[in-house]
Amino acid sequence: MAEISIIVPIYNVEKYLSNCIESILNQSFSDFELILVDDGSPDNSGKICDEYALKDSRIKVIHKKNGGLSDARNVGAKNATTDYVVFVDADDTIKDNFCNDLITPCKKYKCDIVTSLVEEFVHDESTGNKYPKSEQIVSGKDAFSMVLVSNKIEYYGVAKLIKKDLFLKHQFPVGKTYEDAFTIPKLLFDAQEVCVTTNQNYNYIRRENTITIGKFKKSDLDCIEAHKQNLKFTEMNSKKDIEGAQFRVYWSLLYVLSKIDYFSCKQDFKLIKKEIMDNYLQLKSNSYLSSYRKLEAKFLRINVILYIMFNKIVTIIKNK
Repeated sequence: MAEISIIVPIYNVEKYLSNCIESILNQSFSDFELILVDDGSPDNSGKICDEYALKDSRIKVIHKKNGGLSDARNVGAKNATTDYVVFVDADDTIKDNFCNDLITPCKKYKCDIVTSLVEEFVHDESTGNKYPKSEQIVSGKDAFSMVLVSNKIEYYGVAKLIKKDLFLKHQFPVGKTYEDAFTIPKLLFDAQEVCVTTNQNYNYIRRENTITIGKFKKSDLDCIEAHKQNLKFTEMNSKKDIEGAQFRVYWSLLYVLSKIDYFSCKQDFKLIKKEIMDNYLQLKSNSYLSSYRKLEAKFLRINVILYIMFNKIVTIIKNK
């Protein structure tokens, strides 16, 4: 039996799919099964999956009715025959030693989860964020604290090796976007031990149509909902982390607001603005929220047009 199951949810990605699959098949660690979940894709993605399955016996293809990213990931995990699962998005790629650098510490420390970091690419160029190599073992509770306030553990569902039985207790929420934010903190909290690494062997490719950089959609409100759920969970289970969970709620409110065009979506803008203003004093004193986000909230409090101008200037500077 294979040691790990790599699960790839697939929908309308025929342009990128072969690059993703090839990067997986070229891994230095080869003892895996690759589960390709065709989520009712109307393009040629399903056909591409079947062609690869004929070439490599490690590949299992599941064709299913469209149910969204979360559903496809969950179905893949339920069909996994190994003890550990890894999620890879079909429009991303992984470096040759990705699997090896996850399974090695897992065997060494017998932990429930191994985390790594992504290397982000925008317009095919790396963002340049590099981290020195490190590896540490922490409890699940400490990992939960870290994901709230530290960049050592990211919210992404990808770039992690997760014990299958643990994941099946905390599956991705079907019908939600920002599904990782709903799921990853609780997974970490319930883990016995977590190996936290700074390996960057996952190539996370940001495209114009991804939820994190596109224009505002009603589904972006799921980001706020996820972090509010996490705050409630924290209040019930880990009171020492409440400020960190509050930080995530404040960040999500400001992040989603920054995606909204005030002139075309005034109602949504005003609702989120009101919530930010209602929590302004707590937001201002939160030790984890960046000075930039606090300044953003300050301009919003003074004048909406000033807030809009500030964000436009920041966007111009970032894109230079």
